[in-house]
Amino acid sequence: MFPAFPYDHFALLSDRDIDALYAFFMTRTPVRQVNRDNTLPFPLNIRFLQAGWKLLFFRPPEPQNAISQTAEARGHYLVDGIAHCGACHTPRNALGAEIAGRAMDGADIDGWTAPALNGNTPSPTGWRASDFYDYLRTGSSRLHGTAAGTMSPVVHQGLAKLPDDDIQAISQYLVTLGGGSSALQEAAETRSLEQDAAKSSSSLATPGERLYVTACATCHFNAGEKVADARPELGLNSALFLEKPNNLLHAVLEGVSAEDGKPGVVMPAFRAMTDRDLAEIAKYLRSTRTDLPTWTDLEERVARTRSAGAAHD
Repeated sequence: MFPAFPYDHFALLSDRDIDALYAFFMTRTPVRQVNRDNTLPFPLNIRFLQAGWKLLFFRPPEPQNAISQTAEARGHYLVDGIAHCGACHTPRNALGAEIAGRAMDGADIDGWTAPALNGNTPSPTGWRASDFYDYLRTGSSRLHGTAAGTMSPVVHQGLAKLPDDDIQAISQYLVTLGGGSSALQEAAETRSLEQDAAKSSSSLATPGERLYVTACATCHFNAGEKVADARPELGLNSALFLEKPNNLLHAVLEGVSAEDGKPGVVMPAFRAMTDRDLAEIAKYLRSTRTDLPTWTDLEERVARTRSAGAAHD
């Protein structure tokens, strides 16, 4: 098998769970499918080379016990095994192997950024177990935003099948990775709202600010109130704190459909806006909601993101 199939994670499953998966597969209705020709370019089309890849990067682990005594241990089993979260949230080397020393450090995938889930999280506020639970169960966390893009099917098609106990276990384990926190949430939320309220009383000095007030502030402005569920205050959203603007640009260009995020909450796509206007909004948000360096080549990045989305459609 090519390592694009995450067997390095599935190898962690207990024999009991492997047997259960096999039993389920055998209940599926058989189909007739003619084998397709191998279209991988040389030398990737030489399967024998996979033996070398495995020698370098694959160490068969000892299967873990699926019936764990604690919720945290159960969450660890699910996250590292069948859920294979590290397949997206861990960066890879030039040969496509996960970099072991950078587990859950975040990585780019399909034009999006899968943020770090450990102490390197870009989120300005720590994730509590309850935040993880809300995000993974409903597709939205009040303080952290909405599941969209490549994360949406993970929540709504994959994790949706899990019982609450397993979602709780995953949430409790993720907090232990270092990106979670049980303190200072309310203070961070209040500080962001106060800053936004102060900005609202000033003149609209930049094109980005004028565009934001016109197109975005109706939903993303909560001065004097708590942050609205599924309509996040963007000063708390990790998309603005990432090294690249990928996630923000995808969300603005493609919106959040009824199938993504939290059921019943829809964000329209803003593809009708020009590349320059969208770049101005991103520039304004980055400069006013964070203390981080300005993103560069924003207009070109918007154009590339727009083209990638159109090709995908």
